[in-house]
Amino acid sequence: MTLKPDTGRYLARLRDEAGLKQNELAKRVEWSPAVLSRIESGERPVSTDEIESILDAIGSDKAKEFKMTHDREWREIERPVLGHPDEGLLWEADTAIHDVKLLLLHPDTKVPFGKRLEEIEGGLRDAANLVRSTEHAIAFVGDIGVGKTTSICRTLGLEIRDDEMSKSDAVLEVGAGGVTVCEVHITHGPDYGIFIEPMSDAEVRREVGEFANLIKSPPQTDQDSEEPIGTSKEIERAIRNMSELIKIRHMFKEKDGKTRRETEDPVEQLADVATNADALAVEILARMNLADRNKRELWYSPTENASDPLDWLKQNFRSLNNGRHPEFSIPRRMEIITPDPILNEKSLSIRIIDTKGIDGNARRGDIENLFGERNTVSILCSDFNSVPSPSVQQLLKRASDVGYGNIKNKAAILGLPKHNEALAVKDDDGTPAEDAEDGYYMKGEQAANRLASLGTPSVPVEFFNAFDDDPERLRSFMLERVRKLRNRNADELKQIIEDARELVDNYEREQNLETQRVVARQLNTWLINNRTVDLSMAPGFEQSLMDSISVVHASTLRASVRREGDWHNLDYSHELSFGARLAAVRVVSSKRDELTAITNYLLQDSESDGTSGLVRQVQRVVDTGVAELYGKCALAGEVHYGYLKQDSNIWHKSDREWGRGPGYKGRVSKHHTVWFNDWLSEHSRSRIADLIEEEWTSSLDRASAILDDALSD
Repeated sequence: MTLKPDTGRYLARLRDEAGLKQNELAKRVEWSPAVLSRIESGERPVSTDEIESILDAIGSDKAKEFKMTHDREWREIERPVLGHPDEGLLWEADTAIHDVKLLLLHPDTKVPFGKRLEEIEGGLRDAANLVRSTEHAIAFVGDIGVGKTTSICRTLGLEIRDDEMSKSDAVLEVGAGGVTVCEVHITHGPDYGIFIEPMSDAEVRREVGEFANLIKSPPQTDQDSEEPIGTSKEIERAIRNMSELIKIRHMFKEKDGKTRRETEDPVEQLADVATNADALAVEILARMNLADRNKRELWYSPTENASDPLDWLKQNFRSLNNGRHPEFSIPRRMEIITPDPILNEKSLSIRIIDTKGIDGNARRGDIENLFGERNTVSILCSDFNSVPSPSVQQLLKRASDVGYGNIKNKAAILGLPKHNEALAVKDDDGTPAEDAEDGYYMKGEQAANRLASLGTPSVPVEFFNAFDDDPERLRSFMLERVRKLRNRNADELKQIIEDARELVDNYEREQNLETQRVVARQLNTWLINNRTVDLSMAPGFEQSLMDSISVVHASTLRASVRREGDWHNLDYSHELSFGARLAAVRVVSSKRDELTAITNYLLQDSESDGTSGLVRQVQRVVDTGVAELYGKCALAGEVHYGYLKQDSNIWHKSDREWGRGPGYKGRVSKHHTVWFNDWLSEHSRSRIADLIEEEWTSSLDRASAILDDALSD
């Protein structure tokens, strides 16, 4: 048997961890260093006999463990990566799935019992695939200017140290907020590099059109808002740099010695001769040379770049972020690649996400959808004095409202103090903190009490001063959050394996157990009596959108209307998706909670009578069905946005309301309300309501099916 090339790279890792040099190991196995080098690099395949010789020579505990497991034949689950932290558990799952499949094929297996086996096989595969994945994201979320980018760079070592000035400069561009043009991912790779996913040319043209419209028309504001309409300042900066239409600032000395400043804007000079905003946009686009901006990645090369790799990364990131690189367009997303394992963790593939700062409205799809990603941890950053900040409170509340589970393991709050803020914290009797740690402790208690009083999910709270604290503090905290999430996933898989083993090992008893029938009748009675749902409890799927319209700045609504609802600070697709999911939660969650209470009661006495596996399986089937129901409703909300987007009339009507004095948001809301009412009248009932009914009934049908065996003679 010849193993895959990646085996060699794993052998090199085992050798490094054992503290052996390559030449030393080559002597032990009596090979030439060149042969061992080719094996470790993956250039030469390695046989079973050769791998065992190498492992014996390494002699570490990990090497001995790998010797026992490297030749396993994985039959049901894709082989996990070498060195997977949960390989033993996954092997148990693989074996359990195989045994369940064999029992399914047994001629004496009754059809109703087979349905139980099919359900548990599906549960095993889903839970095992979640544990098998070693890819995790840690997303930093917070208000603009709160300091999350600085903390990321400090923790990951992405900073350039100036010993003479006793300071460090972050590789990623930082400032007082509104600096980064897009979301930034940091991940492990072969060398230092930058990859960008660019805006489409159509998106760039749209942003240039918005910018030109603002320049050509007098800077206008609606009386509902103090903010002028247009594109964001980050996008405007990129447009100006790409078109080489940068403002020029002049300084003059007056006779009285005072300094007078003037700004020359070449865009305004173009606007003076352009007949309208469209003509101005064409002039700007012509200078941007979009056709030549088709490059996607940059890689550091020691032979081509004289600078330090981190300095190279810093300069190129700033160039791309500000639109100064002639071969790149405006990024929609940037990925920073570093050869160092993220958080020094080699057994997991971790990426750090620096989201765009929250600017007034936390109801953003790119942020809220993170709670639904199964292997993502959200680090919710707050200014130290306001932990948890209003935006963090809103995010946690909305995540709870739409039924995102396991929030306590998928989110954490990070307070970011500056200077001596931690020392200014006082106890109830007015006693100030003795040191920073004492300040962190007291502020953490205050944050926990605040979360409890608001009824939001209780999540861990940590603090990190990027200028004074050891970066290991935050690294350890982030890794702990990932491991907590993995442990939760592993515990769920262990429970399903245990239930599968009970089914397989007690095959005859499970098919004929009288106590199963008693419990099955109780559960089935509840399933029969709860097939209908009260749809009157559901808010309209458009309600979340209408609520957001009422709270955002008028300029934000205007920007979204101009983009047919596709704007990060007011994303119609996300709001309708969120609203549809919320409607499903309001209708279904109380019934699901009622079933959970019943199954928990039955489980108290089920361990001794052999019915625990059946009870847990019913609960899992319903929970899985409800999760699928929520997901499908969210997708249905996005589909409804598609119908809204296609109706150009609603956008034209809403756009014309700008500039007509106070009440812009109210007038736009009326147009939207008419559209949604017409939609519901045309379709008589909301398709989302139909979907809730269908999916809920389907979930109960699946649960009833696995009770058929216990209810049959």
